Amino acid sequence: MADLNKDVIVTADLSGLSIKDKLAKIGVYGKLMTDKPTIVTGIIPTGAAVTTKVGLVEAKMLKHKALEEDLVALTLEINNDIKELSDIIVKEWVPQVQKACAGDIILINELGFGVKNTKVLLTSATKGRVTNSNPIISDVDTTNHLKHGISVINSKTRRIAKPLDALQTNIYGQIGGVIPTDVSKMVTFGIIVRGSYIHEFADEDFGKPVYYIAAYISKKTRKPVAVSPVFSAFVG
Repeated sequence: MADLNKDVIVTADLSGLSIKDKLAKIGVYGKLMTDKPTIVTGIIPTGAAVTTKVGLVEAKMLKHKALEEDLVALTLEINNDIKELSDIIVKEWVPQVQKACAGDIILINELGFGVKNTKVLLTSATKGRVTNSNPIISDVDTTNHLKHGISVINSKTRRIAKPLDALQTNIYGQIGGVIPTDVSKMVTFGIIVRGSYIHEFADEDFGKPVYYIAAYISKKTRKPVAVSPVFSAFVG
């Protein structure tokens, strides 16, 4: 047996690599350990066992990528559906309500619509909707390592300004788990300022899915009254 050279320290050199590159390098280790069995005899677990495990993880990553693509496509579809519905209300219904109600503010309010340049109380039809609009997460920038840049617009104006009757716009998040449906079970990440918010993640969050919901906060109740569709992205 050769004398141990204590000045030579073995390293795995896996730190700082992306998940894909780290898995690829582990796969190389497994193959080399199998191809060169006489260097480290009887190693546990075996090179073959590691190679098999790498193959299983690669399959999971392919499934992960497919799910991510499905979620992105679904989010875009939801946003387009909301835009279509908003256009129906604004471009089709508003003119018809205008004509049918003939300037009767009470009738207009009973249907939940507002009147320009007139301050009226929210009716039961508009409570919880912040004047018939809601926030939409238009984009989540994932290009920066361990950082997401969330952009929010209004469903009605398509601009970043929050409604006048909203105190602020909160961004709620959930790392991993099933797709959330209720902001009360999510973590308040922060407040949208000038249409955007940047959230930073810990190293252990790398590669995990994150679900976002934006919500307008009522000036009166200080509670969420109108929420966005769920937007998902992965921590890179």
